[in-house]
Amino acid sequence: MRKNRRDNFLLILSIIILALLLSRVDLRLRKYCTNISPERTDKVLKAIEPGWDKTLWEQAHKLFIPKWREEILDQKRIIRKDKDVPDKVINAYLKIAQIYGKNGKYGRAEEVCTQILKDYPLHPLRKKVYLRLASVYEKEENFAEVRRINELFVREFPDDSEVVKAELDTIISYEKEGNYQKAIGGYQDFLEKYPKTKQRDYLCFKIALLYVRLGQLDKATEFYQNVTWSEGNIWAGIAGTELWLSTGKGTPKKKAAYAFKVNTPPRIDGRLTEPAWQETDKVIGFVDYKKNTLVSQQTIASLVYDQDNLYIALNCLEPNISGLVAKCGKHDKNVWGDDSIEVFLDTNRDYSTYFHLITNPLGTQYDSYKKDAAGWNPRWRVATAIGKKHWNVEIAIPFEELNISMPQPGEVWGLNLNRARRAGEIEISGWSFVDGSNHRPERFGYLVFRYCQK
Repeated sequence: MRKNRRDNFLLILSIIILALLLSRVDLRLRKYCTNISPERTDKVLKAIEPGWDKTLWEQAHKLFIPKWREEILDQKRIIRKDKDVPDKVINAYLKIAQIYGKNGKYGRAEEVCTQILKDYPLHPLRKKVYLRLASVYEKEENFAEVRRINELFVREFPDDSEVVKAELDTIISYEKEGNYQKAIGGYQDFLEKYPKTKQRDYLCFKIALLYVRLGQLDKATEFYQNVTWSEGNIWAGIAGTELWLSTGKGTPKKKAAYAFKVNTPPRIDGRLTEPAWQETDKVIGFVDYKKNTLVSQQTIASLVYDQDNLYIALNCLEPNISGLVAKCGKHDKNVWGDDSIEVFLDTNRDYSTYFHLITNPLGTQYDSYKKDAAGWNPRWRVATAIGKKHWNVEIAIPFEELNISMPQPGEVWGLNLNRARRAGEIEISGWSFVDGSNHRPERFGYLVFRYCQK
């Protein structure tokens, strides 16, 4: 009996030691493969010691190396193959810079672009390099460099079709930097230089909005009124609403939802049974994102807030609940390919930048800011529940993750709530009509914060 106990103990101890050793090897391999530079990968595969199982190593390599690094390796193979063809080499390097940028490796993207300009100083494709480099600097919020690169581009390619955009991006960089007076002057000069520009109404609106931020409401009113007032002009509608918000004059031209402050926050469990959800206003009337007609399966939303969080509840009506599509289980992946809910928040109401959150019936999360999923990974809570003829989503978003404090009564954000229905007939709908693309912040509705019920 004593011997059996000893043998069992030794067996268990051996299993534990083996498991620890294997996990240590796995962790070392995972750490190595994740951090290995793309430049070294081919060398590693060629330098495997005799006796190693090359197939096993390649399988481990594919398992642990991120897909985007494989894409970079593909481009580097093109560079080696076509090293004597500058056009192909430059385009491959540009693709590498793009891949780095998409994955938040802005420093690496900048290095690649800078090296292209150094190696091919007179090549016509350098104009693409300038545009890519300006985009990288904008992501890094290095606005001085954005202006420098745009000025180089305009000076070297004055007749290029992208010159107008580069000039406008230079002015926008002042606005993003917080230099509103400089931006206003730039926009006014732009309108004088290009009086027939199709962006006239948009720029008049931008000038007015900047005057509001400077506290010069008379000037703002003047430029709001310079917007062409015509049916269907989205900027006229926004200008009218902003005029109403800042001066009390005119009437709102867009949908508005209300979030009321609660003393007892809802429990994030997906059930939507808390008193907070029963007593607040309902956000209804979801329309097809292309046709502006009510969809067959509606979504009913509610919003409340407390000192720390914005809470959102969504009840998604669904007669074909067994057909729900819920496959994506990885953060920041293709969550929108499932039945899903999207939340768009334009917290500073600049009609250009916004926070974007998506979840599906599994509660999988996607989050991005300025369409950058890699650079913004907030802590937010989500719970879902599936009923017989509906599924629910309940979300809590901390204000600190949005880089703001609790909104004051009367504060207004841009807001849109969207749903992708894939159980049966596909329906892409939203609370505020977006005319074919969910990523149009100028078409978001408004979220108004209040302390108590109306």
